[in-house]
Amino acid sequence: TGHKQEGTRAAIPFFFLIMKGFYTPLLLLLVLFSLALAQDPGNCPEYEPLAIFYNATGGPNWTSNFGWLSNTCPCSQHIDRGWDGLSCDQGNVTIITLGQNNLVGTLPSGVFPNLHSLRTIQLSDNSLSGPVPEDIEKVVLLKTVDLSNNSFTGGIDWIANFSPLSTLNLSGNRFSGTIPDISNLTKLMELTLNNNLLTGTIPVSVFDGFVSSLGLSDNQLSGTIPDLDENFKPHINYLILRNNSLTGTIPSWISTTRNQNIVVIDLSSNQFTGALPNITLPNNLQYLNASHNSFDQEVPAYFSSETATYIDISHNKIPGGLPENVVNSFIKGILFSHNKFSGTVPASYGNIDVFPGFALDLSHNELSGPVPVFWDTTPSYSLDISHNKFDCPLPSWCSDEADGGNGMC
Repeated sequence: TGHKQEGTRAAIPFFFLIMKGFYTPLLLLLVLFSLALAQDPGNCPEYEPLAIFYNATGGPNWTSNFGWLSNTCPCSQHIDRGWDGLSCDQGNVTIITLGQNNLVGTLPSGVFPNLHSLRTIQLSDNSLSGPVPEDIEKVVLLKTVDLSNNSFTGGIDWIANFSPLSTLNLSGNRFSGTIPDISNLTKLMELTLNNNLLTGTIPVSVFDGFVSSLGLSDNQLSGTIPDLDENFKPHINYLILRNNSLTGTIPSWISTTRNQNIVVIDLSSNQFTGALPNITLPNNLQYLNASHNSFDQEVPAYFSSETATYIDISHNKIPGGLPENVVNSFIKGILFSHNKFSGTVPASYGNIDVFPGFALDLSHNELSGPVPVFWDTTPSYSLDISHNKFDCPLPSWCSDEADGGNGMC
């Protein structure tokens, strides 16, 4: 019996040695097979829609196309470098960043909805054209879309149901039609539609949501800016409405009284009338451009900013005295020309801390009295006070003879 037990004990390790030798190559084969499955495009559901996108936008001629349509999954963890322009999380594409990459053609439908984890599309500065496929709104996690500086056409009604969206930039294209109601876009914070062919009025929902940065410049928008409930606190900090055909007066919510955090106001090149936006202290305003309109009311005495670097209200019909409280330690440009300002130049205009490139333009008004003593000598910055009614004699640097009869006196 003892010999049988000893023989059995001797047989056990021998058996395991045999099995170990058998399983080692088997495990290796299983690992290799798993890796092959992970990299086989046939086992990557995102491979096919990305291949369609690649072929439709001239992929072989992209500036950078490393990895695309190679014999690997786009989000394979077993390669040193993935497909150019893609970022992944847990094996799924989450970001497409292919700006300035020579993409040409139209965006095919059926691509973006099949990238179920997609959160960002950045295709700016390419040569893409045609309409944006409307099924893009079916990408339920999409938060950022940047299609700026291409040649897209068609309407933008498809943005209306993009509820998860927080940033949308469609500027620099040829989108046409009207801006849809965006009441459903409760998470949208940045809306940039500059430089398109959009027409019609601006919906109230563009202003009364949570958008903090709004760019609608260089379109063909018309009508007035809607007023908002007096109890509503605006969220817009950057308001760019330049170069449209907007009319009427500026509503009270576009002011530092209702919104102390507003930083940029650009209303230039429209047909606004009445008074300028109400700018009072305290505020964080850095840029105000209301030039090339028909504003025709006096600037109130409380018009003031301690942070503004640029104020342009030129080419209007503004009467009365020059505003006194616009000179601060940050100011780099004060452009008040081509209005109906009258009276003398306030003493505060002699307290300018000059920045490189600083400009003060008071030309083409009805200013009178002697030229202030702080301008007796040639100023160290760009100053234009021509075409006013200042008393003679003028300082030598601004004489009629030296300035070709500029009509300063």
